[in-house]
Amino acid sequence: MSQINLNLKYTHSFLIDNAKAIQALLTEEELDESELLALVEEREQLIQHYLSETPQSEWDKAFLRAEADNNTLITNKIVELQKQTASQLRVVVRGRKAIKQYR
Repeated sequence: MSQINLNLKYTHSFLIDNAKAIQALLTEEELDESELLALVEEREQLIQHYLSETPQSEWDKAFLRAEADNNTLITNKIVELQKQTASQLRVVVRGRKAIKQYR
């Protein structure tokens, strides 16, 4: 599987482990979708907690920009994986249809 390089330069300590886990999971040969979903949901909760607990005047803009970019990278990678899965599924379906024709 191809690399995904999240920008962790501005990532706050509360999010580092989560970001590294997502990055590692997205580069594994076999993707565990349920683990990915759990990590993405945890990421959302961590960022929402930061936004709700930190006064807006104290928000770290560089952190928020970097995490928005990271979200885009994660989303793009997941879309790419979905397309690959759909393509593989089409091959399987075509193969099954061909087998049925020759029975």
